[in-house]
Amino acid sequence: MKESSDSTSGMNFTPLFHNLQFDTFYIEDSKEYKSQPDGVRVVEFVTRKDKTTYFIEAKRTIANDNKKGKARDAFFFDIFKKVYDTYIVLNSCNISKYTSVEQFVFVLVIPEIPDKFLTGLRNQLKKHLVMFDKISGFDIQVFNEKIAREKKWIV
Repeated sequence: MKESSDSTSGMNFTPLFHNLQFDTFYIEDSKEYKSQPDGVRVVEFVTRKDKTTYFIEAKRTIANDNKKGKARDAFFFDIFKKVYDTYIVLNSCNISKYTSVEQFVFVLVIPEIPDKFLTGLRNQLKKHLVMFDKISGFDIQVFNEKIAREKKWIV
């Protein structure tokens, strides 16, 4: 279910939109999202393959260890809010094909992050998204551009 451009946050996610194994919903441009009240934030898009729904978020930059206090907290709160609001929008709009699945995977793609920081960022995200651990089969993946290309998420 493609509703918008294949490019987001400077990355081209064309493989997801043109791969018949995925059912991709560009939630940011959807009428379901646009009908929500102000302040609701969502991930870039949602895609489903088999019994797994992926919440895809792309960021140009990352809150690094040098950022302290409010800036760092804001980075993680923004991600938490987007994941939470996306789940609520999908449920409240009865888009059940994306919520009645066995596994949810949050995928964060940050092009410039060095490989050595991926595991640490994933662990920090797990701490900030701990509430989602209650959802059966919730996982977090963090990719840089190199890994996202290897996994064929972007071109």
